[in-house]
Amino acid sequence: MNDPLNFIDPDGLLNLNIDGTGGGKKDDPQPDPTMPPDALQKWYAEQDAAAAAAAAAAAAEERRRREEEEKRKNDPYYGMPPQAAQDQAMQDQRNDAIWAVYYYNNYGYYCGPKNGDDRGGIPDDEYPSVEAATEAWRNKYKPKSQGQEYGAIIYQRYDPETGKITYFLSETFEGTGPATGDPGGNVVAGFIYEYIFGGMYALGDPSVEMVGMIHSHPDLGDWENDFPSEADLFLLNLPGIEEVYVVPYKPSDPSNDNLIIIVASDIDSWGNPKFGTLYVSSRRDG
Repeated sequence: MNDPLNFIDPDGLLNLNIDGTGGGKKDDPQPDPTMPPDALQKWYAEQDAAAAAAAAAAAAEERRRREEEEKRKNDPYYGMPPQAAQDQAMQDQRNDAIWAVYYYNNYGYYCGPKNGDDRGGIPDDEYPSVEAATEAWRNKYKPKSQGQEYGAIIYQRYDPETGKITYFLSETFEGTGPATGDPGGNVVAGFIYEYIFGGMYALGDPSVEMVGMIHSHPDLGDWENDFPSEADLFLLNLPGIEEVYVVPYKPSDPSNDNLIIIVASDIDSWGNPKFGTLYVSSRRDG
């Protein structure tokens, strides 16, 4: 026989006692013992109906309370006015779309080669050494750096199955320089952006580690900049930046013009060991 309580409280939210005899708590209303049998039966039916109605109302309220609690946990717009919730949801969707496009354009290629699809850096290739990676980047971006700086983050990938370690670069970001109205040039904005999002990427992939940064220095005419600036040296204090490589467009020693890559931690690689501010501080002789 179907239990009528299943229709009232199918989830068992309440502890009910409706047995068709008006039974309940001992302080519940009790019938007049002098009532005739027909009247007594009617009284019990009325009591059970009232108890069932109260139980149904209580179960519905408990169900509503639980649903509200679930919404409060899972709905980020809970409690907001309808229009504000709609506006915020649309803004969040736009932000998600922007992030998705950025992530694909800048980090999607980390999953593997894209059949020669060059996204502005050298993402299609992985190199057996940092030296090979920085040389490839220098060959591509030194010719473009006369009027402004370019930069990229360097990553290391470890394959646990083969034990192989390779290196690759992030999307190359454009900086400033004389061609953009900045007398000294820098890649600060692009570096910060790539450092944050690239750091998030590396944290999410245990096989990948950020290991350094490479950037170019533009042609500043009579001013020398074939050495790391103070800002370049500061980067060595940041987690993940084990080394900073500098590619000067116009090194002090023309004989090294096609070969030179400055290593910030190696003073012997500097064209001029006198370094100053971000805007450089030494002049060429003559």
